[in-house]
Amino acid sequence: MEKPTLRLFLAAAFVAALTGCPGPQPGHDTGTPPPDSGLPDDGGSDPVDAGVDAYVPPGDGGADTGVIPSMCEDVEYVGTECNLPEGMAYNRDGFICESFINGDLWVSDAVGATPQATQYREADGQFLATFEFVTTNEGMSMPAGSSPEFTCGPEGRCWLNWFNPDSNYSHCRVTFQSASGGAGCDMAMVECWMPGSAAQITSSAIYIGE
Repeated sequence: MEKPTLRLFLAAAFVAALTGCPGPQPGHDTGTPPPDSGLPDDGGSDPVDAGVDAYVPPGDGGADTGVIPSMCEDVEYVGTECNLPEGMAYNRDGFICESFINGDLWVSDAVGATPQATQYREADGQFLATFEFVTTNEGMSMPAGSSPEFTCGPEGRCWLNWFNPDSNYSHCRVTFQSASGGAGCDMAMVECWMPGSAAQITSSAIYIGE
């Protein structure tokens, strides 16, 4: 071997020893990419799911329409926020019978009825009342074990479950008047409608006192 060639060989060997990089090996491709996952990168991010739609309208075979009604449109829901007719604003002005339903006694016109106490409470600036004498009205049908509260104020009346006419439960209202006629608070007229019925069922109650 000639000296120049020998020098080049030794120089190449010396550089390889310093870098620690062996030369390419026959039959081995070091540039092979990792296995393809099969999922192309779309360059974006998926939106976060805001929640689970648990509402399934009744009678549709379990198919979810994708539309969640307000709680007051749910035919199985009964709550004070659904008492007033749709579009009616709460207004306490003109409700003059507040002092007649603070633990006071009333007796319904049902045969053999006994006096029953009424109750009220205030919540979020609204006047909510419980009338036991309404339970004797044959048009009253509410969830078992419930003690429905009326929202009192607009039109001087008290309203119950009036927002949704398709509810599975009754909607009722109580109108106060004088037993002798005209404005007053010693007689209550109860009007109830059974679910799916246009027939009004009425009853009344008389104020007994504290």
